[in-house]
Amino acid sequence: MKKYLMFVILAVSMPALFSCEKDEVIEITPEERAKLDDELIVDYLKTHKKVSLENNFNPAYNINWKIETFTGEDKDAGTKNLFDLMGDSYITETFDDVSYKVYYYGVSVGSGADIAVNDTVVVDYVLHDVVYSSMMQTTADGQKPVQLALSNTIAGFKLALNKFKVGTKPSTFNDYEIDPYREKVEKPGKGIIFIPSGMAYGPGSEVLRYDIVLYDNKKKNE
Repeated sequence: MKKYLMFVILAVSMPALFSCEKDEVIEITPEERAKLDDELIVDYLKTHKKVSLENNFNPAYNINWKIETFTGEDKDAGTKNLFDLMGDSYITETFDDVSYKVYYYGVSVGSGADIAVNDTVVVDYVLHDVVYSSMMQTTADGQKPVQLALSNTIAGFKLALNKFKVGTKPSTFNDYEIDPYREKVEKPGKGIIFIPSGMAYGPGSEVLRYDIVLYDNKKKNE
């Protein structure tokens, strides 16, 4: 399980530096980095569209939502890009004295309980680097979803999960089965989260996209 938790749990700060010339380095302040990250996320949302997200969900093999480039033909056909589709689905949060926006898209909010910041959640996720549109990690090839204590996760991840609910477990649910969550939990929370670097591993680190499926949550004292 440890290999799946690395990018969610560890908070590693990285310097935000751009090299302009061989011997010249310009430092970017956290405030400037936050603005650049927000522009990057908004640009991504405006240049991409969702493609039948629900139909491309197969938790046993892949939870990577199918998102494609938004074209002029899409615009002419009246198709919405992700930015227009999401509307005001973002959270403004001050973290380390810097204002950030974390964006989220709810494919399905979830039919179960609300999620609190100190919960442990049972979740599948696919992690992407927004800049390179590349997948960094996935839990979908594991036997079970992972369990994450939100108190140990990055700030943007725990913040966005408050906008979702978990699924509903049937009365016959047995946590000791090989994989009871993917097979039996009904209507789990599903969505996409976009996190600026300052709410992830520090200003100048990766800007992240998480595709998530939320099955269950456990309170701190359970």
